[in-house]
Amino acid sequence: MLWLVGVGVWEPKDMSIKAYDVLQNADEVYLEDYTAHTFINASTLSDYLGREVKALAREEVEDFSWLLEKAKNKNVALAVKGDVFAATTHYELYRSAVASGIRTKVVHGSSVFSAIGKIGLSLYKYGRVASLPHPNLFPSYPSSPFQIIQENLQAGMHTLVLLDIKMHLIDGLELISKHLDVSKLVGCYALGSDEEKIAYGSFRDLRSYFKNVGNYASCIVVPGKLEFYEEDALKLWNISD
Repeated sequence: MLWLVGVGVWEPKDMSIKAYDVLQNADEVYLEDYTAHTFINASTLSDYLGREVKALAREEVEDFSWLLEKAKNKNVALAVKGDVFAATTHYELYRSAVASGIRTKVVHGSSVFSAIGKIGLSLYKYGRVASLPHPNLFPSYPSSPFQIIQENLQAGMHTLVLLDIKMHLIDGLELISKHLDVSKLVGCYALGSDEEKIAYGSFRDLRSYFKNVGNYASCIVVPGKLEFYEEDALKLWNISD
């Protein structure tokens, strides 16, 4: 049997009781350890569960045939940071397991897609999600993330921008300000943690506000057309005049 288990946004204690029970009772537990830099890793998860958890690199999850073979004869669990289906690879694993006749179950977890509701913008008004890869990965930076943001803005929609695991929040803010004419952004650092920081303002003000934060998971929201209640919500996080 294969279990796909979302373990939450920040630390092992974020997981549900059901997730904890599943991971406790599985024959083998693996952790997808590459989609977000949080306080959930093989070491902290092992300590919390009191059992061995093996970390998997991206290629080990993307080439998942070995995992399906194990699940035919064992009770195997793959722990995923955030929610199970926030990444396409995890759905392909789920689809392939079901298609292969392997009994498969999912335990959902909190993720950035729910945690972002804290800033107060309507979740119904978000357009396509944009992802910013690290600049070092490309000789010429791709235009597709900024096209997505621009299309959302033209439709009056907000954009959730996810940053590469190795990208600092300030670098993401700088990329957006360089490619788009946006007056104010929302920066979010380490959502769901004691170190959480949320701020709404100009690029200059956000750069100053976030200059000393670390490299934990961050995201950016580019607001679209604001309703009155959204304007009121953003006043909670406003750091600009």
